[in-house]
Amino acid sequence: MRNFISPVCAALVGLAGVVSGVNAHEITTAELASFLDVHGWSTRVALPPGTYTLDICPIEGGNVGEGLFANQIDWSKDPTGNFVILAGPEGENYKISVSSQTGGTMTISTSGRRFKATFNPPLPETISEGVYPLFVDLDGRKPDGAEYDPSTYKRGFVLKVSKK
Repeated sequence: MRNFISPVCAALVGLAGVVSGVNAHEITTAELASFLDVHGWSTRVALPPGTYTLDICPIEGGNVGEGLFANQIDWSKDPTGNFVILAGPEGENYKISVSSQTGGTMTISTSGRRFKATFNPPLPETISEGVYPLFVDLDGRKPDGAEYDPSTYKRGFVLKVSKK
């Protein structure tokens, strides 16, 4: 084993010297996230604490489905209303997490296959009651549909904010 490790270490040290001499481009966080197919959004709910529910819902056939978190956490208790949502691939599915300062973080794994081509619109800095597409499958998109209308897409995921 020792005979194998020494040449590997020597090769890595030599490679590091070559890379540093080439003036390699340092990648940004955004470039790394894009490469890993990880998407993130941050927003603030502009409704009073305790007056809304927040959930991630799938789009199936243009219809918004039931919430994946099933109101397991009362996100509206966070007095700031600030949320961060992350989504990325997990095998053939997706992993989606929602976090807030006082509500903690909740992560779910979706079922179904991953999308071949996605659209990831930005979330507004401040949101209210409504349905906001996070990432959607461009396959089968209605060509005349509105970009931010979930019924435009056959599959995807949305952030849904509802009044209690």
